[in-house]
Amino acid sequence: MKQGILIFSAITLLLSIPIGWTQQTQPSDSVDLAPGFRMRPTGGIDIGDIYAEVVQFGTDWKETEEHDVFKPNISTPDLSSHVVTGVFTSPSGSFNLTEHLTAIDGGIDFSATVKSEMDLPTNELSVAFTLPVSMVGGKQITVDGQPLTMPLEPAKKGEAHLFEKENVRQIDIPTPAGALTLTGNFSVLVQDDREWGDKRYALRARFSPGAGAIKESKIEIQMKLNPAGTQH
Repeated sequence: MKQGILIFSAITLLLSIPIGWTQQTQPSDSVDLAPGFRMRPTGGIDIGDIYAEVVQFGTDWKETEEHDVFKPNISTPDLSSHVVTGVFTSPSGSFNLTEHLTAIDGGIDFSATVKSEMDLPTNELSVAFTLPVSMVGGKQITVDGQPLTMPLEPAKKGEAHLFEKENVRQIDIPTPAGALTLTGNFSVLVQDDREWGDKRYALRARFSPGAGAIKESKIEIQMKLNPAGTQH
């Protein structure tokens, strides 16, 4: 009997160990924005296994992520919208971040604005979408109709940069729930983050302006989930 208990316990332990990379567990106090979209208390957005949040890179490329430093106030002007405001603190300095998230048919309209009393030296300010290798590895995303196959094998050291384009209007990302479509007008960088030990790709949509001595900047993105078999 003891041997049976030990075997059962070992199996239970093995099943509890995650296989590969998964997103952080969504907090229980996340709120629904629209079907398939949830917002965390820090202002980040979960879209299934994809997580999106504001990130800032200083001039030394040290990354500051929204969930680590942002403790916002969240208001709901009406049933379909949320306004997120607070101070985003980075080694470059602090800026006021305001996000507007409004439910629309099939998804959300997202906009964010940063303002600071002084110019903050920045290598990049963006909304970063983390794409799990387990979900999109070997598959194609499209950027303004241009296909980009996400490599199954990790990029060689120093070659993590996969794609970059200015004035992007539409991105389509395959997910188990259907295509996630991002529309707007922004610069995009796609890279393989496995070089830094993460089992994911990063797709970063840059604010405007997205680099330099930033005192004020903004971004607008419409995010929609298009179930398989539907047109968008």
